Amino acid sequence: MCGEIMAVVPIRLGSVVIDPPLFQAPLFDYTNHFFRLLLRHFGGVGLTCTELVHARGLVELFTRRGQFPEQLWGVRDEPRPLAVQLWDNDPVWLVRAVSLVVAELAPSVIDLNFGCPSHRVSQRSAGGANLLKNPEQIGMLVEEAVKAAGTTPVTVKTRLGWDPTCSVAGRVAEIVEQAGAAAVTIHGRFATERMRGHADWQAIAAVKRYLRRIPLIGNGDIRTPSQAVAAFASYGVDGVMIGRAAVTTPWIFRDIRALLEGQPVPPPPGPDEQVELLLEYMNRLAELLGPHRALTLTQKFCCKFVVGRRGASKLRLVISQARSLPELRRVIAQVFVGEGPKG
Repeated sequence: MCGEIMAVVPIRLGSVVIDPPLFQAPLFDYTNHFFRLLLRHFGGVGLTCTELVHARGLVELFTRRGQFPEQLWGVRDEPRPLAVQLWDNDPVWLVRAVSLVVAELAPSVIDLNFGCPSHRVSQRSAGGANLLKNPEQIGMLVEEAVKAAGTTPVTVKTRLGWDPTCSVAGRVAEIVEQAGAAAVTIHGRFATERMRGHADWQAIAAVKRYLRRIPLIGNGDIRTPSQAVAAFASYGVDGVMIGRAAVTTPWIFRDIRALLEGQPVPPPPGPDEQVELLLEYMNRLAELLGPHRALTLTQKFCCKFVVGRRGASKLRLVISQARSLPELRRVIAQVFVGEGPKG
């Protein structure tokens, strides 16, 4: 496809312009402040997003201690455009959280999650994807959040429905548009599927006919730059969101942008650059969160980072067995450069 320019239009969310219309999906314990900075280092991402944050938990923590949860550290001074993603099923807590985040952190976008299928969010707390069982409640929550956000645009991320007997994505998209949402993202699976099977991009595309003015963003199983370009061409989405592939290849947005512009895909960063990036990621986490938390988060990230490499399962085992940051530094050098332990 090199040399062929794919005409995609920047997305406008209120006064916020997303160009190119490429979105980073939130992933708990992965898409933290330093990961988002890593994406910006490579370029190409149009909108970054925080990890999922519980509205009530956020408000209670700030009220008691004057602090934000770990998922929002770094947001205040981070490059824009940036979205903060919230979830709750209670409009009172959601409104308080939206008002607090807008006043204290001034994000570019507030994103509301009605698609998380995790047991903690969707079943134990009846939030996230559980709300797909009641699209009208989603509409009420969006309407209240939009009022609280003022001029900050509010977007929605959701799924096709709770299960195949509850295919409500089109209805939800229609409702959230009427409630004032600035865009809707559809992940092409039902909540009961979690991440099993394959994302249904035909079903994502079908949501378009329910929308009159706001953009549709597609999400699910985009693993390569060519797949992202094909999603624009074949399914008529206005934007593409990528989650897991951005963790394994943080330069994927850069590569997609190159294809969209008719340019050759740049070569991936070499082993030395990858090691440098990973060590900087680890060191900055250690400065902010301390060695134990930095070790855990860096191990999780490195285990995703080796996906697709030869002997990935053995590499993940070696990475997960490191018991200290110095040991993990040596492991990173061995795994990504192969030049043995460093002092």
